[in-house]
Amino acid sequence: MPRYNTADETILRDAQEVRIISNFEWLKKIEEMPPIEIIRTRTFPTLDKCIEGFTPGELVVVTGATGCGKTLFSQTLTRDFCEAGVNNLWFTFEVPPRFFLPKFARSGADLQFYLPEHLTPYSIDWLCNVVKRGKDELGIQVVFIDHLHYIFDVSRLVNASLDIGMVVRTLKRLCVDNEIIIFLCAHTTKSRVESSDDIGLHRIRDSSLVAQEADTVVFVHRSVSDNGLSSTLNSLIKVCKARRTGDMGTVIETVKLNAYLAELFREVLTAYENPTKSKEIG
Repeated sequence: MPRYNTADETILRDAQEVRIISNFEWLKKIEEMPPIEIIRTRTFPTLDKCIEGFTPGELVVVTGATGCGKTLFSQTLTRDFCEAGVNNLWFTFEVPPRFFLPKFARSGADLQFYLPEHLTPYSIDWLCNVVKRGKDELGIQVVFIDHLHYIFDVSRLVNASLDIGMVVRTLKRLCVDNEIIIFLCAHTTKSRVESSDDIGLHRIRDSSLVAQEADTVVFVHRSVSDNGLSSTLNSLIKVCKARRTGDMGTVIETVKLNAYLAELFREVLTAYENPTKSKEIG
């Protein structure tokens, strides 16, 4: 686990040397900064509108019960970002690359993104170093981590809630310091969420600090039958938190179409009901 609140000589020296400036001087510095590059999703225009896109420095938590589409939602965003020329880095701890990558290939899209050649689980320090290298060497802009419980060792936690919260805070600082966006998949407290009424920040497993540290929290929900199997290809995506816009409740209906999710507009619904037209839907 990383060390926290380390008051070493370097930090104390910096506290003595850092300039304290007025808000007007800060505003002048901001005016001289390059414009913020907002990264958008074409597949989920309602989501894009209610959160006003994703911006560098943000931590986005994607949560939901197991098997409800968190990874598929993240893969769909990856496709959108790749098509927009955004450099993506994936840490797919849960699904091995030999099963994960063919899902992209089956869609027929010629997408390029990056993955480490091997993964070292249960080490936030390893992950942070790889992300920094990706930023410096490949110009990585967006990072996907699937999922949270693979980047720390549960057996070594002293206070699970606080320790997990500090891991998530480390990821948030990684976003800010390197001007990247991180999408972090996180499980819910229950393996099965009974209904859409049960969707909320309180369902994120182990620590309330996960939601508190995140800039945006998106909940993916799919109805599950009594035998534990998904009863529909449709999923609901609910915005539970959006720090910049204040949105807390927008719900988007989606359907799995051509290996990805798609927002369920009337024309998508027509293609879903008539597969011969599905190729016309982007």
